[in-house]
Amino acid sequence: MKEYKNKVKNTLVNYKTNFIFNTLAFSSKLWKIIFSTLLLLPFLGTSQTITISNPTINFTQACGSSSFNTFNFSFSFFPVSNLGVNNEFIVELSDATGDFLNPTIIKTLTNNTTPVSSNFNLPPETYGENYRIRVRSTNPARTSNPSNIFPAYY
Repeated sequence: MKEYKNKVKNTLVNYKTNFIFNTLAFSSKLWKIIFSTLLLLPFLGTSQTITISNPTINFTQACGSSSFNTFNFSFSFFPVSNLGVNNEFIVELSDATGDFLNPTIIKTLTNNTTPVSSNFNLPPETYGENYRIRVRSTNPARTSNPSNIFPAYY
């Protein structure tokens, strides 16, 4: 009977020792994975961002027609180094009340230097007193604040 008790005791000690060793080994591997991941996070590009300035418009009112329909604007962004591959700057026109719930895309740009100067054409259905434009980027996805309000008619 004593031999049986010693055998059971030795078996339990071996199980405990193996359990503790395996737990510590797994825990050590887990900490290595967590530490490696934390070291790589800054290089994954998930935290890259840019700031886009409010677009500046070079007019106080926009009156477009079939013979004249070109209106200048400019904006800047920084830092240039955070601009992602295949980024596009999309220039949007608000509705006549200055709202961007359903903006109209009036220009798409692929500039990778700042400042950016360009122009846009008013859509033929433009008619109102409180239009604004804004710029959004695609990589990283950011949106500027809107421009000053301007009346626009086509």
